Amino acid sequence: MQRRTTILLGLLLAAIVILGYVWYVQPQAASVPVFQTLSVADATTTSTVVATTSAQTGEVGSTRNTSLYPAPSLGEHTGSVQLKGQTIYVDLAQNPEQQELGLGNRTSLGADQGMLFIFPDDADHLFWMKDMSFSIDMIWLSADGTVIYIQPDVAPNTYPQAFGPDQASRYVLEVPARYAQTHGIKVGDQAILP
Repeated sequence: MQRRTTILLGLLLAAIVILGYVWYVQPQAASVPVFQTLSVADATTTSTVVATTSAQTGEVGSTRNTSLYPAPSLGEHTGSVQLKGQTIYVDLAQNPEQQELGLGNRTSLGADQGMLFIFPDDADHLFWMKDMSFSIDMIWLSADGTVIYIQPDVAPNTYPQAFGPDQASRYVLEVPARYAQTHGIKVGDQAILP
């Protein structure tokens, strides 16, 4: 009889733990976003669909986000750059805080995404790969949007080495590694800036 009571108490305790898990953990997990990446057939555009399920109502909602990385932080704005017939969707780094962080909090970039650093004056703007986790191309532009220098395929392990042209620039565009080569971008090309 005592053994049977012990087994029943064990089963009861297990049931309470399972119910506690379902009651406490599952509703929280149900409201966590689920990310699914969709690619267009020609693989030139990638978008992310973010779907959430409400724990209270059970309703499913979704939003389309063209960014594969987290929403802009530190008050960044977004825009687009036209270069060599391509549209690059960019986050704009316009102040020192945004420029210091750069892409350092990102894990990747989509094929047509980047960050445009906008400086108030022409100057020697040197860049490094501090806190980066993926390789990028760096493209320096003059005040009128002319490409003046390209540093291709810069890897994270190059930090603390700094990169930049021997002349002043107004903008720096960071894009996925090998973007410039893939799209035939070269010094002298003209960009249309936001």
